[in-house]
Amino acid sequence: MKTVLSKTALSKIDIDIWKKGRIKEEEITRYMDKDRDFINEEEIFEKLKENRNPDREKVKNILQKSLSIQTLSPDEVATLLNVEDEDL
Repeated sequence: MKTVLSKTALSKIDIDIWKKGRIKEEEITRYMDKDRDFINEEEIFEKLKENRNPDREKVKNILQKSLSIQTLSPDEVATLLNVEDEDL
C-alpha cells in the first residue's frame, strides 16, 4: 500500500529534519540563565511602554546619534520603535 503525504506533511517533515541538523541543544542552553534565555522580554516591553509618543526633538537627536555610529541605549531604540510620524 502506497502512502501519500500532503505538501503540508512533507514540509513539516523537511523542517523537522532541518532543525535536527542545525539546532544544537548545547548551543541554546549555554545562553540560558536560570532556565531563561538572555533576552529579558519584560524589560523590552517596559522600555517600549515608557517611550511611547516620543517628541520630535528627542527622535531627531537619537537619529543624529545613530548616524554618527554611536551605540543606542535600549531606551533610545524603544523610542525609535515607537515613532509613528512618517516625516521623521
